[in-house]
Amino acid sequence: MTGTYKIDVRLKGRGKPGLLARSLAGTADFRAEKGRIHKANLLSKVLAILNVTQLFFGKLPDLGENGFAYNSMTIRGDVKDGKLGVRWARLDAASMNLTATGEYDFLADETNLTVLASPLKTIDTIIRKLPIIGYILRGSLVAVPVQVTGKLDDPTVFVLSPAALGSQVLGIFERTLKAPIRLFQPKKR
Repeated sequence: MTGTYKIDVRLKGRGKPGLLARSLAGTADFRAEKGRIHKANLLSKVLAILNVTQLFFGKLPDLGENGFAYNSMTIRGDVKDGKLGVRWARLDAASMNLTATGEYDFLADETNLTVLASPLKTIDTIIRKLPIIGYILRGSLVAVPVQVTGKLDDPTVFVLSPAALGSQVLGIFERTLKAPIRLFQPKKR
């Protein structure tokens, strides 16, 4: 991954060498700007799920070829009991936005994230700017909720039902994206 990074980690812990990691507590904030992601299995699998939902009519970015260009990436979280609780994370790219909340157990290398992907960023921007259509759709973003679980190098990713998102989680995503969200649910075959 390339870009300009800013990392602010404030941790406290006490314990014997084998137990120190579990005793760590504090905050972790990460910000990266104007770069490319060349390898990220988690992102690759989310993009693959979005492709399966047939939201895209074009080609998704290939992380291996040119990488996935992004404008900014922000992760804010709390560390406690060997886990990074992701209060919220956001990836802002030219083609899409991804917002996430959940946790990563760094001792067990297990993740459990709820991700809201808004892959039609250009269309959403146009909708908001068109007076009549923007009013009818209330400027809402089209978004796909997905769940990411398992090891970071080989996570399981699946599309969630909109009903699976609680109002608190949906509120986090709406505040992060600063727009109402219209959830997409693929048709079952």
